[in-house]
Amino acid sequence: MFDPDKALECTDEEDCKYKDKLGRWNYSKNLGDAILTYSGDDSLVLGLEGQWGHGKTSIINMALTHIENVSKTEDKPIIVNFNPWYFSNQNQLIQKFFDELNAAINLVITSSGLKSKFDSYVNRLTPYIIGIASIADPNRTQAILQSAEYFGNPQSDETLKELKDEINELLSTEVKQKIIVIIDDIDRLTPSEIRQIFKLVKLIADFEKIVYVLSFDKDVVIKALGEVEGSSGEKYLKKIVQIPFEVPDVYKNNIENFLEKEIEPFFSGNDSYRKQWFYYYSSALKYYFNNLRDVKLFINTLKFNYDIIDGEVYPPDFLAITVIQIFENSLYSTIRNSKDLLAGIYDSDVDIRKDNDALIVTKMTRIPGTRVDENHLKEFLLTMFPKIHAFDNNKDLIFDETDLDNWRTDLRICSPEIFDTYFKLSIPQDKFSLNELKAILSDSYNEELFSTAISNLDDTSKNSFFERFEDYTDLVDEDNIKNVITVLMDKGDILDDKTEILKKYRPMRIHNIIYQLLTRLNEKSVRFYIIKTAIEKSQNSLFIAVQEVGEENRTQGKYGLKKINYNKNQLFNSEQMEILEKLTSQKINEWNEDGRLKCHPNLAEILNYWKNWEPSKTSELIHNMITNDEDLFKFINLFTYETSGRRSVNIRGINKLIEIEEIVPAVQEIKDSHNFEQYDPDSKIVIEEFLRKYKKFILKE
Repeated sequence: MFDPDKALECTDEEDCKYKDKLGRWNYSKNLGDAILTYSGDDSLVLGLEGQWGHGKTSIINMALTHIENVSKTEDKPIIVNFNPWYFSNQNQLIQKFFDELNAAINLVITSSGLKSKFDSYVNRLTPYIIGIASIADPNRTQAILQSAEYFGNPQSDETLKELKDEINELLSTEVKQKIIVIIDDIDRLTPSEIRQIFKLVKLIADFEKIVYVLSFDKDVVIKALGEVEGSSGEKYLKKIVQIPFEVPDVYKNNIENFLEKEIEPFFSGNDSYRKQWFYYYSSALKYYFNNLRDVKLFINTLKFNYDIIDGEVYPPDFLAITVIQIFENSLYSTIRNSKDLLAGIYDSDVDIRKDNDALIVTKMTRIPGTRVDENHLKEFLLTMFPKIHAFDNNKDLIFDETDLDNWRTDLRICSPEIFDTYFKLSIPQDKFSLNELKAILSDSYNEELFSTAISNLDDTSKNSFFERFEDYTDLVDEDNIKNVITVLMDKGDILDDKTEILKKYRPMRIHNIIYQLLTRLNEKSVRFYIIKTAIEKSQNSLFIAVQEVGEENRTQGKYGLKKINYNKNQLFNSEQMEILEKLTSQKINEWNEDGRLKCHPNLAEILNYWKNWEPSKTSELIHNMITNDEDLFKFINLFTYETSGRRSVNIRGINKLIEIEEIVPAVQEIKDSHNFEQYDPDSKIVIEEFLRKYKKFILKE
């Protein structure tokens, strides 16, 4: 099966030509030649610009294959593939860069003193890294570095400039080959990380003999570079990237030719199948295939499903509904649940809700964020489900029993007898299929897209999604773990749902998902960076972060918390946990200061965790909450629950946060007041239940 995220890899020119489905070989070859023919001594920065999924990595791989094949043995460039994704701060990123650069050079030159010079350079540079991290203007940054040359260790006369000159001298005399540094998918980094990379290549590591090849989405990078001091990201980018290369557009016919070749086996040489598919494709489906990754995702899903259902469906219909399943999941769910509306023929004696049904069909064609406009989608639905012509006031198309017989014989989706067969691989409405899960997770390469995908889930799907996701976290590409955790951390609290089940279990499911994703990463430093970044970026949710840190406390047995699962691995070390606790406490304080904390539905749980990290502030907040009758009732209500059809109060839970005797007199005063009878029935029940449970609590004590 195709891997939609796997870039093209080839060994020689013929292999590249054979595997290149989009006609990019000549372009890649020219890029390789441009790198090889550069004869300057200064560092050179090339930028390969293109949107995600448009083949940048494949182009780089083919260019490097060409360079490898045409270079003489003694002149073969030194290739450094630097991956900055998992380095949590600028100091670490720079150190790792120099480590990898030195390791690559040492494969060719083992006698040079580059390692010690690199180490000395980084050590001398370190005090100034933080100072330049927020500077957008490269000229200003350069000025800081130049002035920094004369500061540092007073016992050393060696300046940054001298060290840099010595490194350049060693590279010039000891290293005969070009050094090509590849930094791919820069647009998948955070804005601050993007800025770090560009400062690295332009100011810190702009050594002789090095040719940088940077791969990124230009719009994303410009936005990131412009988020500092209101500077122009585009002007900044032009100062850094000396030679930009734009990924050539993929001709639509290249994609169509590839798609046609892949789906041909499903038609079995039947021209009528091809014709029907052409109707579907030309009306709307063509707009879903913008790059080769879209085609591969479709083909993989199709191959996975079709063998099970082959012989039971009309191939063009099944191909078409699979496209909708992958790219328009909400529409797919609507179709699956609208058999009476879509299948069969219109009968005026039975279908009396024509106007209402017409409105439903109209809504089906108006999908936010879709690649297909309303008219094209409508044309597609009219072709696939002839019945809805009646709702479109098309009196020229009248279908009868003969049509029904033909549809049934041909195994069409518009036949009421056959309709359900197309969804036999689907699980019930209140469940989430594996393909639906894969469709959502296919957006996890991008935070914004993934966030939108889970936010758009309907009420019946949200709980099922997390339930399903909890069992299939391995479907998340390791490179996308950071995005998924960041989105869950920011959205976990606010994915509203009408069901109490979801409200009760979703936070723990999300915790389990995050835990499983983090345990796939071996390095604690990587886990720490991801969770720390996610907490820092979270603006809309609080409890997911609090619970994540609090449950890790429990795993480590901190604060006397009882371990629930002794098989859980500790995700972070003690130093990292201290940082995360302080960061989470800071978030709680921010929510408290702007008034959001008191209104949080999980306030009781938050307070229980917070009291371990900042007991005095927790106590202060609680005492402020119980200063009047209204707030006192709200506080007690945090600890109410339903049991055997009646309201009850968790007295022990309240006592863990505040001495219960501190609030009993105030509650008793409310009960004894002459205004108590004017309270609403629910409030009266809570007050009376509190006092009843308190008496039982005292007796047990």
